[in-house]
Amino acid sequence: MKTIRVIGGIYILSAMWCMLNVSVSSAALGFGFTQPFAQVEYFSVYGGLQLGLGLAMLAVSFSPKALLGGVLFAFVFSSVLAVIRLLAIVLYSANDMMWALFVLEAIIALTLWRCWYRLNLIS
Repeated sequence: MKTIRVIGGIYILSAMWCMLNVSVSSAALGFGFTQPFAQVEYFSVYGGLQLGLGLAMLAVSFSPKALLGGVLFAFVFSSVLAVIRLLAIVLYSANDMMWALFVLEAIIALTLWRCWYRLNLIS
Protein backbone atom coordinates (compact mmCIF):
# COMPACT_ATOMS: atom_id res chain seq x y z
CA MET A 1 0.00 0.00 0.00
CA LYS A 2 1.52 3.25 -1.21
CA THR A 3 0.27 5.40 1.69
CA ILE A 4 1.99 3.21 4.28
CA ARG A 5 5.23 3.34 2.28
CA VAL A 6 5.09 7.15 2.15
CA ILE A 7 4.50 7.41 5.91
CA GLY A 8 7.24 4.85 6.55
CA GLY A 9 9.53 6.97 4.38
CA ILE A 10 8.69 10.07 6.41
CA TYR A 11 9.69 8.26 9.61
CA ILE A 12 12.91 7.03 7.98
CA LEU A 13 13.80 10.54 6.77
CA SER A 14 13.14 11.91 10.24
CA ALA A 15 15.35 9.19 11.71
CA MET A 16 18.15 10.06 9.29
CA TRP A 17 17.88 13.75 10.18
CA CYS A 18 18.13 12.90 13.89
CA MET A 19 21.02 10.44 13.47
CA LEU A 20 23.09 12.31 10.88
CA ASN A 21 22.65 15.78 12.43
CA VAL A 22 22.39 15.15 16.16
CA SER A 23 23.41 18.66 17.20
CA VAL A 24 21.21 20.44 14.62
CA SER A 25 18.13 18.25 15.03
CA SER A 26 18.31 18.20 18.82
CA ALA A 27 18.73 21.99 18.98
CA ALA A 28 15.68 22.41 16.72
CA LEU A 29 13.72 20.34 19.24
CA GLY A 30 15.01 22.35 22.19
CA PHE A 31 17.51 19.86 23.57
CA GLY A 32 20.73 20.97 25.21
CA PHE A 33 23.02 18.11 26.19
CA THR A 34 24.93 18.50 29.43
CA GLN A 35 26.89 15.27 28.97
CA PRO A 36 28.27 13.74 25.76
CA PHE A 37 26.58 10.40 26.50
CA ALA A 38 23.19 12.14 26.36
CA GLN A 39 23.69 12.21 22.59
CA VAL A 40 23.71 8.40 22.67
CA GLU A 41 20.21 8.45 24.14
CA TYR A 42 18.97 11.00 21.62
CA PHE A 43 20.57 9.13 18.71
CA SER A 44 19.14 5.77 19.75
CA VAL A 45 15.66 6.91 20.82
CA TYR A 46 14.93 9.62 18.26
CA GLY A 47 16.86 8.00 15.45
CA GLY A 48 16.45 4.32 16.26
CA LEU A 49 12.80 4.35 17.23
CA GLN A 50 11.77 6.29 14.13
CA LEU A 51 13.97 4.15 11.89
CA GLY A 52 12.48 0.98 13.33
CA LEU A 53 8.92 2.23 12.90
CA GLY A 54 9.60 3.38 9.34
CA LEU A 55 11.21 0.09 8.33
CA ALA A 56 8.39 -1.89 9.94
CA MET A 57 5.84 0.16 8.00
CA LEU A 58 7.70 -0.51 4.77
CA ALA A 59 7.89 -4.23 5.58
CA VAL A 60 4.17 -4.63 6.27
CA SER A 61 3.30 -2.66 3.14
CA PHE A 62 4.76 -5.53 1.09
CA SER A 63 3.05 -8.30 3.08
CA PRO A 64 -0.71 -8.65 2.53
CA LYS A 65 -1.00 -10.95 5.56
CA ALA A 66 0.68 -8.44 7.86
CA LEU A 67 -0.80 -5.25 6.42
CA LEU A 68 -3.99 -4.91 8.50
CA GLY A 69 -2.25 -5.56 11.83
CA GLY A 70 0.76 -3.46 10.87
CA VAL A 71 -1.40 -0.49 9.94
CA LEU A 72 -3.34 -0.82 13.20
CA PHE A 73 -0.08 -0.88 15.18
CA ALA A 74 1.25 2.16 13.30
CA PHE A 75 -2.06 3.99 13.82
CA VAL A 76 -2.02 3.37 17.59
CA PHE A 77 1.67 4.29 17.88
CA SER A 78 1.31 7.47 15.82
CA SER A 79 -1.91 8.49 17.59
CA VAL A 80 -0.27 8.19 20.98
CA LEU A 81 2.64 10.33 19.78
CA ALA A 82 0.24 13.07 18.64
CA VAL A 83 -1.90 12.94 21.80
CA ILE A 84 1.10 12.98 24.14
CA ARG A 85 2.70 15.83 22.20
CA LEU A 86 -0.53 17.86 22.45
CA LEU A 87 -0.72 17.15 26.19
CA ALA A 88 2.90 18.27 26.60
CA ILE A 89 2.21 21.45 24.60
CA VAL A 90 -0.72 22.26 26.90
CA LEU A 91 1.33 21.53 30.02
CA TYR A 92 4.67 23.08 29.04
CA SER A 93 4.10 25.46 26.07
CA ALA A 94 5.61 25.08 22.63
CA ASN A 95 7.43 26.75 19.79
CA ASP A 96 6.50 26.58 16.11
CA MET A 97 8.49 23.37 15.63
CA MET A 98 6.47 21.55 18.30
CA TRP A 99 3.19 22.66 16.74
CA ALA A 100 4.40 21.62 13.29
CA LEU A 101 5.36 18.19 14.60
CA PHE A 102 1.98 17.83 16.30
CA VAL A 103 0.15 18.69 13.07
CA LEU A 104 2.31 16.23 11.11
CA GLU A 105 1.76 13.47 13.69
CA ALA A 106 -2.00 14.13 13.75
CA ILE A 107 -2.18 13.98 9.95
CA ILE A 108 -0.19 10.74 9.96
CA ALA A 109 -2.45 9.24 12.64
CA LEU A 110 -5.64 10.22 10.78
CA THR A 111 -4.24 8.91 7.51
CA LEU A 112 -3.33 5.60 9.15
CA TRP A 113 -6.80 5.34 10.70
CA ARG A 114 -8.33 5.91 7.27
CA CYS A 115 -6.07 3.22 5.77
CA TRP A 116 -6.91 0.77 8.54
CA TYR A 117 -10.63 1.47 8.18
CA ARG A 118 -10.53 0.91 4.42
CA LEU A 119 -8.48 -2.28 4.80
CA ASN A 120 -10.90 -3.52 7.45
CA LEU A 121 -13.83 -3.03 5.07
CA ILE A 122 -12.06 -5.08 2.39
CA SER A 123 -11.12 -8.02 4.61
